[in-house]
Amino acid sequence: MYILETPRLALRHLVPEDAADLYRIYSDPETMKFMGKAPASVGEERGNILSHIANHYDLRGVGLWATILQGRGELVGRCGLMRKLIGGAEEVEIAYLLGREYWGRGLATEAAGAILRLGFEAYGFRRIVAVIDPANAASIRVAEKLGMSYEREVTYGNCGEVSLYASEA
Repeated sequence: MYILETPRLALRHLVPEDAADLYRIYSDPETMKFMGKAPASVGEERGNILSHIANHYDLRGVGLWATILQGRGELVGRCGLMRKLIGGAEEVEIAYLLGREYWGRGLATEAAGAILRLGFEAYGFRRIVAVIDPANAASIRVAEKLGMSYEREVTYGNCGEVSLYASEA
């Protein structure tokens, strides 16, 4: 069952069977340049997905979703909403990551735009943020195309200082 569909993409909950496709995407150093440590194996990614299901879908009602190319059924990334502690405040974060072979086609903007609308309209969130490595120009462009505004630098988990962009309903 899809949570969301756009003209070119469909988003659904992650399932353990997505582990091999996500591991393939995460194994590309260029794709992961701003994302942190990739899983060491398909098995580790399967465990990450099971943890995500329990800690995000089940506990928080949102999470990252498998992002599927319409018509081909191919998993091309993961995008979604997560409730996180960011800069000392509870926030709803929008996250988007696509495999490198799908960059430059507007797919991240398409997915993230639909996710923002879903977050505001269906989930009733009043504010959604993005945390972006300041050197990640492509991700900053996506956030700006979505109408998100730069707020400040914040410390974020193991990522160190990141730029916080925000949009309000």
